[in-house]
Amino acid sequence: MFTTVAWAVSAIWIDRDARGGFGRSTVWKVAFQVVGVAFVLAVYSWGIQAIEAVGWLLLLVVISYATLRAATLKRSSQGIYGMFMVPFGEIAKVLGMSPDAAAKASQFRNAARQPVILLKKDGGIYGNQDFASVDRETFNAIDRAREMLTDAIALRATDIHVEPRNSDVHVRVRVDGLLQPLTTFPVGEGRTIASAIMVLSDMDIADKRRSHEGTFSVLSDGHKLDVRVHSSPTQTGEKLSIRLLDPEGGVLRHGLEGI
Repeated sequence: MFTTVAWAVSAIWIDRDARGGFGRSTVWKVAFQVVGVAFVLAVYSWGIQAIEAVGWLLLLVVISYATLRAATLKRSSQGIYGMFMVPFGEIAKVLGMSPDAAAKASQFRNAARQPVILLKKDGGIYGNQDFASVDRETFNAIDRAREMLTDAIALRATDIHVEPRNSDVHVRVRVDGLLQPLTTFPVGEGRTIASAIMVLSDMDIADKRRSHEGTFSVLSDGHKLDVRVHSSPTQTGEKLSIRLLDPEGGVLRHGLEGI
C-alpha cells in the first residue's frame, strides 16, 4: 500500500514539476509507467516480497530526476560539485530538461516586447477589423500564435514544432541547432492555435487526411520574415513544422549566424 501511494505521489509531483520547469514530462511519464508495470508483474510473479525491490526502483527514478533537475537548474562549473554535475547536466539536456527557452521567452514577454505583425498576401497588415467575423476562441488562438512567433524570433529560433499529444500540445523551438521546449498548451487550445496558423498559411483545414504546406509573412521590429508551414496528420491532431526565413538570407540569419 505504501509503495503504491509513494508511486502515485512521486509521479504527480515529477509530472507537474517537469511541466513547470521544462515544458514537458514525457520521459518521466514513461519511467513511472515502467515502474508501475514492473510493480504489477513483480507482485504477480513473486508475491509480496517483490515490493521492496520495486520500492528501490522507484527511489532510483526519483533520485535520478532530482539529480538531473539540480544539474540543470543549479549547475555551477566551479569546484568538485560543478565537475560532478556537468555530465548530469548534459544528460538532462538530451532528455529535454532545458528551462532555457521557456525562461528566456518569459523574460521577453515581461520586457513588453512588441508582438509580431501579421501580413496579408498582398503585403498589407492584418488589423482587428480583419478578424471581426471570427469567434472569440479563434481570435484568442491567433493572438497566442502571434505570441509564440514573437517568442521564437526573440530566441533566434530557426524552427518551431507544434506537437500534439493525447492531453496537451507541446511547442518546441530549434535554437542553435538544438530543440528546446518553449511552452505547452491544453489540447483544445493547442489544436485551435494549430488551426489558426494553418488558416493564416492558406491551408485547407477541412482535409485532415493529407499533409499540407503554406506560407505567410510577419513583421518583427520592422523587419519582414517569411513563415513556411508544413502540417502532418497524426492520431492526436495536426503536427506543424514552422520554419522562419529571412527573405534576404534564407534561414533566419540571426539564428544560425546567417548560414
